[in-house]
Amino acid sequence: MNNKFNVLTNEQEQNVGIFTKEDVSNFLNDSSINFGEMQVEQSIEPIDTTNSYNILIVDDEPDIHRMTKLNLNNFSFNNKSLTFFHAYSAKEAEAILLENKEIALIFLDVVMETNDAGLKLVQYIRQELNNKLTQIVLHTGQPGQAPEKEVIAKYDINSYQTKTEFTDNRIYTVTAASLRAYDALKKVKEYSETLEQKVAERTQKLQETLDTKNKLFSIIAHDLRNPFNTLLGFAHLILHQIDQFDKNQIVKYAKTIHTSAENIFNLLTNLLEWARTQTGNIAVNAQKLNINELINQNLKLYQEIAKIKSNQLLFEQKEDIFVHADSNMLNTILRNLIYNAIKYTKEGKIVITTTTENNMCKVSVIDNGVGIEKERLSNLFKVGNSISTKGTDKEKGTGLGLHICKEFLNLNNGTIEIESEINKGSKFTFILPLFF
Repeated sequence: MNNKFNVLTNEQEQNVGIFTKEDVSNFLNDSSINFGEMQVEQSIEPIDTTNSYNILIVDDEPDIHRMTKLNLNNFSFNNKSLTFFHAYSAKEAEAILLENKEIALIFLDVVMETNDAGLKLVQYIRQELNNKLTQIVLHTGQPGQAPEKEVIAKYDINSYQTKTEFTDNRIYTVTAASLRAYDALKKVKEYSETLEQKVAERTQKLQETLDTKNKLFSIIAHDLRNPFNTLLGFAHLILHQIDQFDKNQIVKYAKTIHTSAENIFNLLTNLLEWARTQTGNIAVNAQKLNINELINQNLKLYQEIAKIKSNQLLFEQKEDIFVHADSNMLNTILRNLIYNAIKYTKEGKIVITTTTENNMCKVSVIDNGVGIEKERLSNLFKVGNSISTKGTDKEKGTGLGLHICKEFLNLNNGTIEIESEINKGSKFTFILPLFF
């Protein structure tokens, strides 16, 4: 499309239509006329859009850029000003749109480098860039090239104007309406994205809960049934055939019954504790606790079990250390760690140590038992991931106890760490805040 008003910068003649060369010179040199500041050069650098709306003017006539910017020179909306971008072809506009994602409004000519360059740019914006937010105002000086009804029906534009009816009032009205629509669509999009994210997070959480419960049911079905079968089987043997057994056999069977009963008791205890954490009804009653007293109390509970497997329980006791935690939860943590150390150790030592560092108390339960494979350590505290691990007397492991330990420590602002090596033993260390 040829410009109606083309001012050359060299000494060639100026093709100015019905105006004479002298008319144009006087018009351009009249200092009383303020065209407003206009950057004719193409600008595609990203800018800060915090306090302004980005307006892109796409037209091959510099007069249209100047007039549009002049009429909107003092325009503001929602306490935000306007920042103008200028493109003189559809190709230039594409480059600007690729670099600046937050273009709120485009004033777009139809006939530029081709008769339908503007319409093709609309398709590029809506389809290739998938940009549904930017408001597009189509304005043309040749409505015959793009009839209004046909364009409105076929192209996703927001307004259609001929250049002859694009007065200062009309520009102001269209701009305000377009920016209001842009803000509304942007809020809807942001809300939709936030809602989608929340739905995705909730779905993932529900799936994790479902997976955990499925694992838990598997534990109940398998690991609770097996020790009961053992318990009932050996109890039946002793009850009906005790006269056929010597003392050593009876003692052996009694130990098996005791081990099965202990496994059942610990599993049921952990199941009840886990159920409490899942319902959200568990409350943390943090108070001043002497960690040495709690360790000694729990060691007494497991002395007999440790003797059955010829294990030594040792506590390297130092001065009294006071922590800030829930006593029931801390006892559950100690019971699980001590019992696990006994279960996976035979004819060995289980040593408990305490240290303080950076206002925190570290309690370590160390054994020289069977150890844990390196590849399993990262999943050790997840429900069901220890289901294939057997103790030294073929006791089954579920991982539920360690999972509860981690949850209880989280509730008490604590953490847990583990070091282990196959056939050399394991070291579980949990950390709790000191009481002040």
